[in-house]
Amino acid sequence: MFFFFFFFESEVKRIIESELTGSETILSEYRSGDYVFDLFLPEGCKRLDFPPQTAIELKTKLVSDSVAQVTRMARTSLKLGLAQHFVLVYEEEDSKKTRKEIKQFDNVRILSLQELRNATGVTLNQELLPHNDRDTSIVPIPQNQDSLLQEAKGRFHQGDVSLFLGSGVGRSAGLPDWNGLIERMVEEVNSNNPDREKYYYAVLEADTRHSPIVMARYLKNALGENSEDFVPLIKRVLYKSPPRKSKLVEAVMNTAVNPNVRRVITYNYDDLLEQSIGDQRTFSIIDGKNRPSPGTLPIYHVHGFVPRDDDPSFEENVVLSEDEYHLLYKEAFHWSNTEQLHALKNTTCFFIGLSLTDPNLRRLLDIANEIGTKDPPHFAFLRKSDYNQPEKAWQLFYTMGVKVLWFDEFDEVPVMLRGIVK
Repeated sequence: MFFFFFFFESEVKRIIESELTGSETILSEYRSGDYVFDLFLPEGCKRLDFPPQTAIELKTKLVSDSVAQVTRMARTSLKLGLAQHFVLVYEEEDSKKTRKEIKQFDNVRILSLQELRNATGVTLNQELLPHNDRDTSIVPIPQNQDSLLQEAKGRFHQGDVSLFLGSGVGRSAGLPDWNGLIERMVEEVNSNNPDREKYYYAVLEADTRHSPIVMARYLKNALGENSEDFVPLIKRVLYKSPPRKSKLVEAVMNTAVNPNVRRVITYNYDDLLEQSIGDQRTFSIIDGKNRPSPGTLPIYHVHGFVPRDDDPSFEENVVLSEDEYHLLYKEAFHWSNTEQLHALKNTTCFFIGLSLTDPNLRRLLDIANEIGTKDPPHFAFLRKSDYNQPEKAWQLFYTMGVKVLWFDEFDEVPVMLRGIVK
């Protein structure tokens, strides 16, 4: 999954960095023309025999389709002068059979991660693994989930808690996640504009390397002069069907109305939480233009708010497409960044319905964790089956200040939440 790919990418980058000399550098997510290369060596790497202008593409598993994709990219890049050489690095050793069946080309080189390590003498990256209060021992992974839940319960009842909510909360009630939202928006554009050129989700997904924010940018550009209809389009898709009853939404609502919760930070556009809370606790909806009223629970919609009822005052702050998302990186003091950093530095945070793969959130976690503590103060509910190597994932999240509360089935999360709150 994405988190394991992040570890794999970090490992490959570290290995190559250990072999760089002189003016040689390595760049991540390097954009050239219409392509974004996972890694790029403008000066090459003499020790590894990588020539100048070498692009490195990473695949956790080697399959014929992925090699064909890289080969096409290499041919086009060579013609356009974007990159002269390609190295495809794959992780899984059981891909050797597939590798033998692939016709290789002069400017495309295929290496396994182990072959790359062997070429440098570098072993598994221990620096990426967490250390307990800067000593030399690896942080132990708790074997007893119940004791970790008790620790989370103790933290919760100390007060000053922040809830971070992601699309998994709305999905439990039938609302779409990011990918589903884009897919339904494409369908809506096609159905409402029969004379317009058709757009297909599968094509967008392939062209944008499965990135929802890039897909959204494509779709926004496709609307052209009607781009002002983008937010109403989101609204029509979000609320096309009434949300179904959800035990997770109910558990989140019961958590949010607890006085120990001082703020909610949500990445969702919908008003599902607000509708669920009703009059059980007074709240303020914050989207950057206003401040919370005294004595209320602030609910920060850091990617924007699209309520069911018409309210155009919220429409200017929706963040969905890539260009809007880049503003969060560009503006260090953007209100959403400062609010999240305040919560991450000063409160105990519970992450619910989030995969923790959002790059801006990961960046903020690293910034907040720079001051360091002996014991990470935050907790995240994550499904164990989403990770190929959950032990490594647990350790890496630990270095970001987060302890993972694993679950196997989504129905377990409301039970775990109720146990923490009661």
